[in-house]
Amino acid sequence: MKILVISNSFLLGQRYGYSVVAEKLCKHLAKNHDVIFLGMQDVHPPFRENGILYLGIRYDPFMSDCLPDYLQIYQPDFMLTIFDLWMPNVAY
Repeated sequence: MKILVISNSFLLGQRYGYSVVAEKLCKHLAKNHDVIFLGMQDVHPPFRENGILYLGIRYDPFMSDCLPDYLQIYQPDFMLTIFDLWMPNVAY
């Protein structure tokens, strides 16, 4: 199964709340599934490390300009969001 996880980045060194949960979940899921991680503060080209494909954002920190493309390109079976969906920024 291909799983897309979206959350605050755990690649930045300072890990709090959602990013701690996302890191543990991604590393655990990567043992048996194809995991793609989209970190909301990550600005980098796609790369793979430890069985996880890491994606970066473009210009919008809430991914409205890249998420539709990533969904079409990678076609995940399941998308897991670990951030506050009630924010107006993610009402798209």
